Amino acid sequence: MIGVTLFALVLFESFPGVSLPADQLGGTGLRQAGSPLLSIPLVGTHLSAFLFGGDRAPPPPAPPSGSR
Repeated sequence: MIGVTLFALVLFESFPGVSLPADQLGGTGLRQAGSPLLSIPLVGTHLSAFLFGGDRAPPPPAPPSGSR
């Protein structure tokens, strides 16, 4: 039981150390945490919006080429 508790504590404590720096590794860690959260049926999008400060909107579409 002590080993499981220490393992959970290490996972919990290491996540802020990876996700706080604003670099590629931090973005990857946040994406890896958000994807399983979004996969929870019915409440995943609400939990993600609560924890990460809003829903993840897709990027805007690219403008049409050659339009004048």
